[in-house]
Amino acid sequence: MLTDAVVVGSGFGGAVTACRLAEGGMRVVLLERGTWWGPESDRRAFPRGLGGVARAVRNVRLARANVHRNLVRDPTGLYELHLHDQLDILTASGVGGGSLIYTNVQEEPDAEFFECFPPELRGGEMRPWFDRVRAMQRPESIEKAAVLPPKNEAFRRLAKVMDRADRLEHPDIAVVLGDPDHPETVVNAAGEEQRTCNYCGNCVLGCMETAKTTLDRTYIPAALRAGTDVRILAEVEGICPTREGWQVRWFDHAAKRHRVVTAARVVLAAGTLGTLRILLKSRDRFRTLHGLSPRLGLGFTGNGDQGAILLGSSLLFAGEAGPTFNAFMRSRDSADEHRFLIGEAGIPWTGLGLPTLAARRLVGTHMLLCMGRERPDAGRVTWRTDGIAVDWDSRHDAALFDALDSEIAATADAAGATQVISRITSAASPHGNFTVHPLGGCGMGETAETGVTDHCGRVFGAEGLYVADGSLYPQASGLPPSMTIAALAERIADLMLEG
Repeated sequence: MLTDAVVVGSGFGGAVTACRLAEGGMRVVLLERGTWWGPESDRRAFPRGLGGVARAVRNVRLARANVHRNLVRDPTGLYELHLHDQLDILTASGVGGGSLIYTNVQEEPDAEFFECFPPELRGGEMRPWFDRVRAMQRPESIEKAAVLPPKNEAFRRLAKVMDRADRLEHPDIAVVLGDPDHPETVVNAAGEEQRTCNYCGNCVLGCMETAKTTLDRTYIPAALRAGTDVRILAEVEGICPTREGWQVRWFDHAAKRHRVVTAARVVLAAGTLGTLRILLKSRDRFRTLHGLSPRLGLGFTGNGDQGAILLGSSLLFAGEAGPTFNAFMRSRDSADEHRFLIGEAGIPWTGLGLPTLAARRLVGTHMLLCMGRERPDAGRVTWRTDGIAVDWDSRHDAALFDALDSEIAATADAAGATQVISRITSAASPHGNFTVHPLGGCGMGETAETGVTDHCGRVFGAEGLYVADGSLYPQASGLPPSMTIAALAERIADLMLEG
């Protein structure tokens, strides 16, 4: 049977699109390669302890030099690690996508960022769509909590020591805040119950307290009520245009068999790497897509992500309690103040369940998370034999990463750290890096010569095919991208319903 729309992926693009299309009257099938996660008895529990985290790895994809293979395979796993020549990438798998393990930040980019998008998205066009996301996710600043986490007080002291107090910000986070010592149950915008945050600090391992406002507690329940058919463990392998619209071929990991669904429209929202894999595999291996923009795969970016670990720091930092990442300092360059940000991220030591001796030795160990607005056309994603490969390294914007290195060093000095591990990566190169925000490769543009999709998310040269995830970014924002991806998806779904 031909359905109105197939949405691939249930992250910030897919969950939003499926929800709004179904609410608008379309028959929607959502294909999610992962499973349901959470504290409910019918879901897989989020991992705890080092062993639990290891068992929750879905895949380790190695794509270096001429080697490309999967080292671990568990279709029900939560984490996926992609190891490329110069860039390591961590992504998530499950109903709710990256929202399951992200650090909850819901930050809007400045108006200048949208100058790199088609003109239809400039001049405040995105304001109503950001407002719709806010209404559903209800993010708020940690400053509105009944009790400020000790680590935030410590970070304020650090900012003052560094003469950065005027650059300190507390972005809105998608966490239900209250009194951490007396959690209570509330009803969210989707009519679902959540508990207020108890400051356990396990955000990136998955929230077992339901305080984290993940998409499986907002847009996905709303999509289900509107009639969306959510199919889990459904990994899309390729797409092909037909007379009726589109044929989507997917593998059912539960039944261990291949299946096909046809739809008038297909929305690829499988995350940047997932969407690029489907498009490149369909074009270059299956030969079912023709006439796509030559820009496909170009403009890939790691969003200027960089991580660092401080060892032996003084008590300027005060443990893991509180939402993982909820404060940062902007760069000091007054001519380009949004060039990068740097913030302290609590490491979930309790959730990792380290032995007592190891935990004692790691006292004073903390992580810094940084993001910067990389230069456009940073990297390229291509199809090689049986998987995608990412061509990227930090030399394309050495000035940005050198500035991040300097700021990390200054932060470590002010924090009294005895050792700094910067540019976290497994790549055997000083130019490598690590990201949790892969973006680009299907950038929006005015024509097929400047982008892969138009301002509506429609893929040039493929009528009825849409993209609605982070791959739409024409360049890095240097900010957590989740809110922008969701706002773009809100707009794309609305335009699809208009016809």
